[in-house]
Order: sequence, then structure tokens, then C-alpha cells
Amino acid sequence: MGGTRRGPTGADAYVFPEVVTLQAPRPRAWTGAWTRSRRAVALWGDWAYNWLGEVFMPLSEQLQKFFDSHKAKYAVSSHHTAYTAREVASVEHLPAREVAKVVVIFGDGQYHMLVLPANRLVDFQEVRHALGLLQARLATEEELGRLFPDCELGAMPPIGSLYGLRVYLDSSLLDEETMAFNAGTHKEVIHMRTEAYREVAQPVVVSLAREAVARHDW
Repeated sequence: MGGTRRGPTGADAYVFPEVVTLQAPRPRAWTGAWTRSRRAVALWGDWAYNWLGEVFMPLSEQLQKFFDSHKAKYAVSSHHTAYTAREVASVEHLPAREVAKVVVIFGDGQYHMLVLPANRLVDFQEVRHALGLLQARLATEEELGRLFPDCELGAMPPIGSLYGLRVYLDSSLLDEETMAFNAGTHKEVIHMRTEAYREVAQPVVVSLAREAVARHDW
């Protein structure tokens, strides 16, 4: 059942409702989809502990405050370095369609955040039509570094409001009950119900992507 538990430091730990069962000071078990993750963790206050009792780096202060302010229910897992969304799906033992990747484009003088599943590619014709743009291109690495200074390059979470960006969610992700995405690094992943993500991120749902016929980094 969802709710809060008291962690080893006395801080509340947010429990993913009806999915995660926790028993301080360590998670007793992860059920359902989360058993596919290599290193399930629970959040005790600002710090993350895995079932072996190891301590990971905390989520960024900005991301932590955002989720806490929305009373969002989520879980965090940690894995070996994975640079692409497909690699994240592999190390997390998740279907690629459940892993959301962020693609940032620049069009008509503004940046836009696109969120789509790892197994699909940006369809720029659809993007220009859906967003009403005359032209659009991918943001450069230099631009991404400026836009997301607290994130590792390419590991930004799909929370555009933290960075002054409008978010556009590919409609295919609505077919998935849960979704996973980078937490600002290439090692930490956040897991949420898709509907919970929509509530906190407030994305515009549009058709953005096409099926990937060959492997591609974005």
C-alpha cells in the first residue's frame, strides 16, 4: 500500500503505492515490475539506500524539492553507467517502450523538450506539425550543457518546468502503466506511474515519434 514510512534517520520515505513494500532500515522486497531492476532503492529523506545498505548520492536538490512539493510517489534505482535510453532499458531489465528519453529541439527561436519511448525516434515532420513550427533542429551538446547545468550531458529528467521548457509527451507512452527516466545522471533512474508523471510534469500529449527501424542514439 502507498504512504510513508519512517527511515533510519527519522525522515519520511515515500513508498510507491501498491508496488513497493519497504521495511526500515532496508527495503524488504520489490514486487511486480520493479523486480526487474538490478539495484532497487528506497528514499530516506534526501539519501537513497539500496537493499544492501549502501548509500548512493542524493537526487539533485532541485529535483527532490520538485517531487516533494507535488507529493509525488516514485522509486529510484541505480545501475552501471548507461548513456542511451536503450542501454538504460537493458541494464534496468525493462522493455524499451517503458523507458522515456528526452530530446531537446530548437525551433522558431525557442527550445522545446520532447519525451518519447526509447524504442522510437523523433519524427521531425510530426514535430513541426504538432508544435506549429516552421523549422526545428536538435539542440547541440553545448546548448544542452547550458540548459541543464545540474545534469550530466544527455541525462536530463523530463521535467521541463525546472528548466523553463514546455514539455511534449509522445502519445505512445500513454499505453504504458509505468515509465522510467534518467534522474539527471547516467546511473540513477526514476520510476513512476505514467499518470503520476503527467500530473506533475503537465506535458502536452502529441504524436512526436515513429518506430525505429535501426538503432539510433536519439
